[in-house]
Amino acid sequence: MKTQFIETNPEVCLQVEEVEDEWHWRSVMATGRAEKVSDAEGMERAMQIITARNPTLTPAISETQLDTWGRANNIAIYRLRPDTIDGRKTARGDAPETSGAGESDS
Repeated sequence: MKTQFIETNPEVCLQVEEVEDEWHWRSVMATGRAEKVSDAEGMERAMQIITARNPTLTPAISETQLDTWGRANNIAIYRLRPDTIDGRKTARGDAPETSGAGESDS
């Protein structure tokens, strides 16, 4: 389904977040044009990069899954040619100070 949307309009936005808690997080967002990688050499290279950086994905990639209609899902790989890349993160020391509950100034 998403591949059909990308084929219709290849202008995409990708956002990735890493959140430890509400005071410690970072995110990056890239917008640009998606290009389907369809040649065998390019797909193999992309799969090697993906599994090297994300070893936990290996079982999911190795296993063919069926959709709700019983059709096999094919792996689609896209290259993002970014026009813009932007990121945000919390600054160190942003967490609120915990006050000494029950302390008095006297």
